Amino acid sequence: MALALQADLLLIDERKGRAKAKALGLSLTGTIGVLLLARIKGVEIKLPLELEQLRAHGFRISEELLDRVLKEHETS
Repeated sequence: MALALQADLLLIDERKGRAKAKALGLSLTGTIGVLLLARIKGVEIKLPLELEQLRAHGFRISEELLDRVLKEHETS
């Protein structure tokens, strides 16, 4: 669908889907990317809290990625 719509950006978290989208040359981001973009745009987001709430509701993120995101974006 992203190809048919000539989408500027595909929102997808699923690993196999992301790999396929990359292979097709699509620009993509995931849930974490949306949170970070919102922060850049001035939305007040408490990243550690939001990520913990997502995880509590079944969002899967590796400890390695979680640690990296929190270290790179430490402010709140």
